[in-house]
Amino acid sequence: MVSVMEVARPFSQAQAAAAWINRNRPGSLVLAHEDTGASSAAAFLDAPPFYPRSGTFGTWILWNTRRLEPDITEGSLVRTGDALAGTTGRQALWLTTAPIDSAAWYGLVLVNRFEPSVEPQESYWLYER
Repeated sequence: MVSVMEVARPFSQAQAAAAWINRNRPGSLVLAHEDTGASSAAAFLDAPPFYPRSGTFGTWILWNTRRLEPDITEGSLVRTGDALAGTTGRQALWLTTAPIDSAAWYGLVLVNRFEPSVEPQESYWLYER
């Protein structure tokens, strides 16, 4: 059954975001943050993303003790992507569930966004260098 809200906007933008990544940035190193919302998009990606919160690659979230640490800052999110891109030789693509306010300061460029959605954690912003 489709609700009236879903006619105006989809429940989730996960499939649209993942399809865009698979088509336009194949082989990219995707950093999925915040993982609780980004895991929905991860299910549709061709390759498992990296979850900075748990420090793991995977399609689903690893609920480890590292998740009990304080929130990931924008700076640490960007540095993590840069470090992984350097070690893997892949282009980093940041998939976030909220805009990165200081993206320009970190040298990130918004390449696409997928919003709105009924589920607020399943609207996405994509950044790259």
